[in-house]
Amino acid sequence: MIPRPLFGLETEYGYSILGTERPLDQLPGAGEALFRAVKASQPCLRDGQRGVFLGNGGRFYVDIGCHPEMCTPECDDPLDVVRQAAAMDRILEQALPGAGAMFPRGLVPYLYTTNTDRGTHTWGSHESYLHDTDPSRFKAGLVPHLVTRILYTGAGGFEHGRTEVNFVISPRALRLQHLESCDSTRERGILHGRQESLARGGFQRLHLICGESLRSQLATWLRFGTTALVVHLISCGKTMEDGIQLSSPVDDMHALSRTADPRTRLSRVGAEAVTALEVQRRTCAFVQDHLSTGLLPPWAWDICSCWEKILDALERDDPVLDGMLDWRLKRCLLADHLTERGLLAESFGLCPSKTGQDAKLLPQSGMTAKAREEVREELHTLDVRFGELGGESIFSELDRCSALGHRLVTEEEILTAMKQPPLTTRAHHRGAAVRELAARKAPRPGIARWQGVHDQAGRFLDLGDPFGRGAVWREGSGTDPDLEAILEVRI
Repeated sequence: MIPRPLFGLETEYGYSILGTERPLDQLPGAGEALFRAVKASQPCLRDGQRGVFLGNGGRFYVDIGCHPEMCTPECDDPLDVVRQAAAMDRILEQALPGAGAMFPRGLVPYLYTTNTDRGTHTWGSHESYLHDTDPSRFKAGLVPHLVTRILYTGAGGFEHGRTEVNFVISPRALRLQHLESCDSTRERGILHGRQESLARGGFQRLHLICGESLRSQLATWLRFGTTALVVHLISCGKTMEDGIQLSSPVDDMHALSRTADPRTRLSRVGAEAVTALEVQRRTCAFVQDHLSTGLLPPWAWDICSCWEKILDALERDDPVLDGMLDWRLKRCLLADHLTERGLLAESFGLCPSKTGQDAKLLPQSGMTAKAREEVREELHTLDVRFGELGGESIFSELDRCSALGHRLVTEEEILTAMKQPPLTTRAHHRGAAVRELAARKAPRPGIARWQGVHDQAGRFLDLGDPFGRGAVWREGSGTDPDLEAILEVRI
């Protein structure tokens, strides 16, 4: 049995070059510039593929399509995910000036967290959870939670491909077409069937691609904390006594994203419909029933307490959530923008105007097609600026003004996480090895992977156990058949 939950986050970032109209993949060296800038700013080892592992135990690479991706180190506390996710953002922020120096004058690299664009593109925010059970058990036990957790984990945005401009709480959810799929780029599913354990000893990895990049620390904490606890209990063989089996989970997820209403009714197999809020309450109660059994980590108490309070606040539509959850904050900001333009925010799926002058505001139905497209572009720009990395983003400006109530970790904790991984998983040993070998400044110091680190002397640090048990250096290259070829790649 798994001793405790273990999880991590992989984020795909939006990457643009300002000052040119050429697509990113047609700009020679665009991805390489950012890659080299990150390498120059951090201790790192090549991973034998197209990326590097960093001194904090995480991984960075530039994927196909020239978009950068950051993976946090393995974490066993959702607060560590919050720290490490913020640290990865900060590492990229600090590397941007170095990348910009490699471009011709007038071209400026620009990074942002995003989930969808106005076309067909979507950026992933993938979750990984450790388990050792039959993956088919997650269809019944986990899917209802994933469908309804968007009430507090939704990023907010717009549904594209429609004539009307309509706000939704989870634009990524609308890009999911199946309950389960092995494809992460086209025919996406709520559950991802990718089987890649990245560990030994019977451990498996549940890979989820249905989540979204968030700016709120509170929402990120709840996203990982609630999901990790449900996954862990299922892995331990626990099931809800009165389980909820949704008959059309994909359709239900789409409907909830569009209505933004916790009272949205979801269809069930062989039973009456149930509201999204009730699904969350039952799931929370399921976890609470096991708080005193010894199966769950100490932080589960805090997660369940906050989980319940957030559900209460959603039920009464408490305005306090506007400073805590991404979609609530974004909905208010965009509504204010429309109201200032003399437009009726409600007709765009946003919250009503606070001025009481709705009768004087123009609804979307009264706009010309050209005017609607102009507004669509304005709202899209605001959406991108909300997730911009660096101190100039809309979110950062509000955060500096103490206008938000989402923070859970300090600036000092984020700076520490840029250099050090959590102490209680194998990432601690990987990070230490990366820092030690990188400091030698050798031409080919070694390579790092999730399951181990190889040095130039032929030693191998075995990290096959995800919790780092038995992580010691030993002679020999482990089971990596292409080590010699990999070590020929100069960093």
